Amino acid sequence: MRTAHTSPLRPKLSTLLLPIVALGLLWGCSGEKSKSEPNDGTHRGTTTTTSDAAIVDYLRQQIDVATPQEAPEAYYKEYSTAEGYGAMQEQLWELWRKANADRLATQPWSLNSPNALVWKIPQGEEMQLRLFAKGAKPASGYPLFINLHGGGRYPAEPGPWTSEINEQEWYTLMSFTDRYANSPALYFVPRMADDRKGRWHYAPQRTAFRRAYQLAVLRGDADPDRVYLTGISEGGYGSFRLGLFMPDYFAAVGPLAAAIESLELAENLRNVAFRFDVGERDYEYDRILNAMDWRDKLSELAKANTEDFVHEANIIAGHGHTIPYLTMPPWLSEHKRRVYPKHLSYTYYNIDDGFSDGVYYLGFGGIKHSSDARLHLDVRHEGNSFDVETKLLRGTAQGSLTLYVDHVDFTKPVVVKHNGQVIFSEVLRPNKGVMAEAIARFGDPKRIFPAKVMIPH
Repeated sequence: MRTAHTSPLRPKLSTLLLPIVALGLLWGCSGEKSKSEPNDGTHRGTTTTTSDAAIVDYLRQQIDVATPQEAPEAYYKEYSTAEGYGAMQEQLWELWRKANADRLATQPWSLNSPNALVWKIPQGEEMQLRLFAKGAKPASGYPLFINLHGGGRYPAEPGPWTSEINEQEWYTLMSFTDRYANSPALYFVPRMADDRKGRWHYAPQRTAFRRAYQLAVLRGDADPDRVYLTGISEGGYGSFRLGLFMPDYFAAVGPLAAAIESLELAENLRNVAFRFDVGERDYEYDRILNAMDWRDKLSELAKANTEDFVHEANIIAGHGHTIPYLTMPPWLSEHKRRVYPKHLSYTYYNIDDGFSDGVYYLGFGGIKHSSDARLHLDVRHEGNSFDVETKLLRGTAQGSLTLYVDHVDFTKPVVVKHNGQVIFSEVLRPNKGVMAEAIARFGDPKRIFPAKVMIPH
């Protein structure tokens, strides 16, 4: 197992792209380092030079993969300095762009087209979608709104797109794009891919939404720090669940006419602005009761964490399931994404058909788990120090957690504690392998992490 890898940001990509510590642990073990590995984990030896073509090929193979593979071993031996790794990040991002050349050329993407576009997504599904742009595109790209329609699951339907309810809900939502007050804006409005399944949070849909983020950013059509998720009714449930599962891609999330039951995952919203609107007479499926529980829970969390849990909980007087819908996007657009928060909380869990591969600056590819596992993670970062706490809530989970390190002085040791014990204290080295690995994992220009430290159990 690898023990270390590191980097500082190119000015153009932003100050948010920085080094990594990948932290391999068996939950509850001592965190002792492998005696066969160098302490800095950099596989000391002759520095190699990898070809651009090989890196492009590696990156291409990771596109739309739920759990990307680590980069080839040789990539981790190509180092940069603590002061000069920004150029390497620039190079890797351009190679990611080349790796996506076929996808950019062939994946349907047409703004304001009168006809629906069709994407092939996993499990043999196809997703219809429309893209609506309003106003002049800013230099940084449009604020991008992923907007999910209502309706739901109709298992008796003869085909994937035959539900009249889902079809009408999609057309209704598309009609709102001209009525929203915010501009400039880009709206990504998909239709349910299979009416017989009728859910927005399943794996094929998650792949589609990550793809939308990546393609919009690569094309320069979207600002990577101003991507938003919202939806109505079934789309509200979808945005609620996806906001809890993958909050790191969004600046703000806004479910409408929906509130899920469980409060267990509330801390996953620590760093994403969150608003929900529910009618006070929306009794079906306990929506109003769930909404009041979420209102109270988020208020409690915000009071205890004054800089986190930005939220607004609106119980709409006099309304049932139908409520005013047009004020949500303008509220969402006021917020920008937190890429590298000083305090990160996340419960790692099975959303129904899978676990996350990584959020913010954590990677989960090395965790082995039972299907019912829930692992609570809490990370605090100050200067060159990281304090990581893990607590298994249910099931089993063991293996390697990757902690990506940013905003540190790379000429000095990075100190990592796990559950109160120092498990790493060394200087990190930027290298090409980790940058390629991070791009494969996130496809995000703000998360080209330059190094990691693997601490074997």
